[in-house]
Amino acid sequence: MSSSAQLNQWQIEGDTPAAYERYLVPALFREGAERLVSQAQIQRGEQVLDLGCGTGIVARVAAEHLGNGEDVTGVDLNPGMLEVARNVSATSHPGIKWQEGSAENLPLARSTYDVVLSQQTFQFLEDRHAALQEIRRVLRPGGRMVFSVFRSTRHNHTYQPLIDAFRKHGGDDLGTMMNSPFQEWTIEGLREMVSDAGYQDVSVTLSMVTARFPSITEFIQQELSSSPMSDLVSTMDDATREAIAHDTRQGLSEYIDDRGVMHPLQTFLVEAKA
Repeated sequence: MSSSAQLNQWQIEGDTPAAYERYLVPALFREGAERLVSQAQIQRGEQVLDLGCGTGIVARVAAEHLGNGEDVTGVDLNPGMLEVARNVSATSHPGIKWQEGSAENLPLARSTYDVVLSQQTFQFLEDRHAALQEIRRVLRPGGRMVFSVFRSTRHNHTYQPLIDAFRKHGGDDLGTMMNSPFQEWTIEGLREMVSDAGYQDVSVTLSMVTARFPSITEFIQQELSSSPMSDLVSTMDDATREAIAHDTRQGLSEYIDDRGVMHPLQTFLVEAKA
């Protein structure tokens, strides 16, 4: 495909939550949600909270596992994400309850939930200790929490070429934003963070999920359309976009096959009891 044709494919979506649901949920977060629900071993009749639910994939997977949505609640700070969550689940799981709210100050009653799940949210929280305290408050005694966070790009190095390309051609702010999901977590640090918040039986395990994208240009489009970066990137000229695509393609050459681009991603799963 010619460079101009590839650039024509790189069109940034205007609706970030809808793009997130359309692209990143099937490519990555559906599998991650299934891992969380499996790890938590939720049982019928338990009340489940999806914290930082985004467009609601964890809540939907939990509802599928439970056989209904009446026992599932999703909370997110972003009203646009919640609107998509409501629309997507309206037919399949109309019983799921969606609530706007902050993880550090949950608008939920004490001792309400048996299980709290959270997928790739903790790296974006300003006060993680407060969030952990709030989760413990809304959990019933002995209730379970399971959350996931990506490992750093030292372990998830297939994202590094894209981060480097944005930093080189778009500036440090874009590079930093692209790198934000991949922080320097360690098993010891996560265990200490959760234990210090009063949890028991803290367990940290490694998990691998594999994302796939049809091509480099679609990988870039889907990543950007699904993130807050979409507005910043929409003003880039074609030469800058072409340079980013070129550098990313070179950096990921060993991960490109006849099906597109493969991204093996390492994740920490953290489990504990209130």
